[in-house]
Amino acid sequence: MKVSWIIGSFNRPNRMRTCLASIVDQDFSGEWEAVVTDNSDDPECRRKIEELCQIDPRVRYEWTHDRALTNFPRVGIPSLYDAAEIGVGMTTGEFLIFPNCDSYYPSVFLERMLKKAEADNLDLTYCNVVLGTPHGPYYALDCQPWACSIDKTCYMIRREWFPESWPGKVEEYGVSDGLLVNYLVERGIRHGKVNEILCVHN
Repeated sequence: MKVSWIIGSFNRPNRMRTCLASIVDQDFSGEWEAVVTDNSDDPECRRKIEELCQIDPRVRYEWTHDRALTNFPRVGIPSLYDAAEIGVGMTTGEFLIFPNCDSYYPSVFLERMLKKAEADNLDLTYCNVVLGTPHGPYYALDCQPWACSIDKTCYMIRREWFPESWPGKVEEYGVSDGLLVNYLVERGIRHGKVNEILCVHN
């Protein structure tokens, strides 16, 4: 298995539809899998998200709410970082990607990210991302390590480099994205960037 998408979800089935469609529509012709690790506490949201996961046989649904609360009790509610950690153990891909349910990708995302990773022998490959909300302004983020200006939805990492616990995940949401990358860079991970906007995070 070449790539595993691990998609954290919490009570947002409408956003999940777009995310999954963008993954299924990738130009990449190699092997991939996707697991939706859903922390939703609303039964109707759970039902809708599970139905959406039937879009493709390579996508599967896992309700992880109770497991996240058991394994990661510090926060009191399961977070998307908890969902990501749980999903790593449910997948087999050489590379891991961590969309949120409100992320989506152009069809060239995976192909260009893998081309960069393989050409430069990278363990961490990232791109620029557009951030915003459907009801507010959007802005392009020039992702870079060190300044915490990197979003977890826009990078791909080799499995063996992913730590057992997401550094800083109980801190302010968004800061933890950059903290993981900084943690890995300090430890010498080979990293590089596809200097394009290849991700939108609503």
